[in-house]
This record gives sequence, structure tokens and C-alpha cells, in this order.
Amino acid sequence: MSRINKRGASHGTSDPGAAGGGDCIVLASASPRRAALLRMLDLRFRVAPHGLTETLRPGEPPIETARRLAAEKAAAAQTMTELEPREVLLAADTIVVLDGRVFGKPASRAEARLTLESLSGREHQVISAVALYAPETDSMHVDHDFSAVRFRSMSPADVEWYLDTREWRDAAGGYKAQGRGAWFVEAVHGSFYSVMGLPIHCLYSILRLVSFRF
Repeated sequence: MSRINKRGASHGTSDPGAAGGGDCIVLASASPRRAALLRMLDLRFRVAPHGLTETLRPGEPPIETARRLAAEKAAAAQTMTELEPREVLLAADTIVVLDGRVFGKPASRAEARLTLESLSGREHQVISAVALYAPETDSMHVDHDFSAVRFRSMSPADVEWYLDTREWRDAAGGYKAQGRGAWFVEAVHGSFYSVMGLPIHCLYSILRLVSFRF
């Protein structure tokens, strides 16, 4: 886990969430699955946009890609959102990696088809990064997690059926393991929550580090 102090560093629709009395997370993500995980954890949160267009950089190591995008999302959301007292800002990014190639969110059905055909019958890596901005210390904290997912072999009919579900939209690697994509997941080595898009154990460590009041 790294900490970026913004002083001298190159850093980069409301949802009430849980009804508890602790500190509040401002979630810089429109992902329903990340919001669902925060609800599962009974955390107070609201959703704020980040407005960032995700870009992949040729030759950038995959781990650095995920960490950079998470930090950039948090920094972008910070410029668009006024944080209230007892609020911290959370952003995340998830990428899929196979043979060193990064698969982000498919831009089209054709791209999603090619992605699923590449993943079929093979094991790929999922890297999920979180970035948390703590206004009390004016610092950004970034961490990441690494999981491995093995796909069963998908027939052409399997691929077309899954594409018809439209789950590939807005999903790294073109699938959602917590949805109907689960039909094709044979094994997960690591945190399933990371595969969903939020490494909860990494988030917990950061929240403890910034003295977040649960």
C-alpha cells in the first residue's frame, strides 16, 4: 500500500447507504456491485461522479495501470465533489490480464466476443486497486489486490448466449462473476470481492490507517 501526500506530490446522485452513525464514504463509482458491497458492510456512503475517461497506456505494467486509474478517478472526483466533515473519498479500478495483455471494459459486442474467446478455457488474472483520499491529512492512499480466475471452455453458443445477457457492458474482461458470468467461472484463487471490483481487505486496512470511524 502506498500513501501519496498531495503537498508536493504529482497526484493526481446521492445514495444514503447504511443508516449507521459512523464516518461516511463518498464512492466515486457508478458501479452497482461496489455500492452493494458497501451496503453489505453496513457502511454509510453516498455516490459522486468522477467523470474520468479511462485510458490504457501502452507498455505500462498492469498493476500500475490499475493503481493509476484508481488514483486518477479519486483525484477527478475530488475536483467535482465537496467533501463534508467525516467523509473520505473512495475510488477503485479493476482490470483483467491474460498473457500480459490488459483487458478493460469492452467498447462493443464484437470486442466483448473476442475477449471472452480469449479467456475461454484459461486462467487469467484480475487486479483490483482502491484509492482513498482522506481530507483530514490531505493524502491519497492506494492499494491493490491480485486474484486468479479460471474459465471453463466456452462454445460459440455459450459466448453468444452470454453476450445476449448484456452483462459484458461496463465490465472488465467482459464478464461479471457475481452475475450470469458465474456459469463459466471454474475457480477463483484469491478474493472473490476483488474479482467483483472491490478488494475489501485492502479497503479495511486503509480505513483503519486513516482512523475511519465505522
